[in-house]
Amino acid sequence: MRKPWRFAFVALLVFLTSASFGQLAFEVDFTYYSDGTFTTLVGDEDHACDGNVYSWGSTSDWRIRDRYSCLSVEHVSHGCFELIDGSWTSIPCPPGV
Repeated sequence: MRKPWRFAFVALLVFLTSASFGQLAFEVDFTYYSDGTFTTLVGDEDHACDGNVYSWGSTSDWRIRDRYSCLSVEHVSHGCFELIDGSWTSIPCPPGV
């Protein structure tokens, strides 16, 4: 008699964890620029909360990363990055960027 309850409990756990973790924690928006002044936009790549990726234009060695909470839609972080030796390295954003 206890086995049906165990099965129901496990099935409920699987459902609840898949529903709560099915959504990403952050939406991440990358905007790509022609150089380190971050003035000429050349492309954009948006990693949405539903897991889809939307993009246009091209990538480059300079990008800004903005992160938004998928739960509250709050802007969580903003940072400038340069691709150096194959790795994205955080760099100071120019004034006003």
